[in-house]
Amino acid sequence: NPFLPQALETPAELNGHFLLLAYDQLNNHWRFLTDRLGTLHLYFMDDGKSVAIGTFSPAVADAASNKELDWAAIASFFQFGFFLGQQTYWQDVRLLEPATHLVMDHLGKVVSKQKTWSWFYEPDHNLSFDSAVENFADIFNTVILDQINGKSFALPISGGLDSRSTLIPITTSER
Repeated sequence: NPFLPQALETPAELNGHFLLLAYDQLNNHWRFLTDRLGTLHLYFMDDGKSVAIGTFSPAVADAASNKELDWAAIASFFQFGFFLGQQTYWQDVRLLEPATHLVMDHLGKVVSKQKTWSWFYEPDHNLSFDSAVENFADIFNTVILDQINGKSFALPISGGLDSRSTLIPITTSER
């Protein structure tokens, strides 16, 4: 891909759902880049003797983990419905954080790890409630229509607010 070197140089400009894995032949390094929402997971473990990295945590655990359960992580999973932070079922298998560029050498040792994007908030104190609602509706409709543009899709409807809100731009637009 001709855009790959540029993507690795300016990862903050990347947008979408992705997990980028690349081998840098020039430096003999592996590069891993997660999107800003962490929608695709990359798991890793390094016990000092073995390194394993992959997109399926049980496979990473099978490859190199001592498979000691992380009971605090499991408790939080049952309480919240998901793991917090980098936690997984196992104490030594971790999740690479969203918006992270990880570089490892050919032996699996971390060369560098940096955040590629940070959330920020700049409120407009002059924005009225009605204008905010109208702006949100415009952005929401644009995003929904962009995601389905020219594609076949299925939309499960639960009857909740999210489902009904998603249905509105789809049924009222000219596709």
